[in-house]
Amino acid sequence: MRGNSTQNTIPRRQRIKIAQHNCRVSNSVFIMLFHSVKGFDVSFICVQDPPLFNGQALRAPGYECISLNTDKVLVCTYVSLRVLLDISFVVVPRDQDILYLRIFAK
Repeated sequence: MRGNSTQNTIPRRQRIKIAQHNCRVSNSVFIMLFHSVKGFDVSFICVQDPPLFNGQALRAPGYECISLNTDKVLVCTYVSLRVLLDISFVVVPRDQDILYLRIFAK
């Protein structure tokens, strides 16, 4: 028997998966991003240059969008609603091109 992989010993509920992409303000890139991670149980999706509607980042099914309250959203993080059951977080404002989250497990 080969050595155990860390990934195999961590309960599925405690694994954190992060995806990051620059959408370049494109709706089609945004849709393709969320379509491509569907089924991979991604916890956090960090988006640079998200497409906006009325100055706000678009919504994504199954995720809550976290962004700084500025005139123009340059970065945002989508947090899986499944993950929100097990964690809490604090948004720490820096500036409009950096979004900093402190994450706490329950």
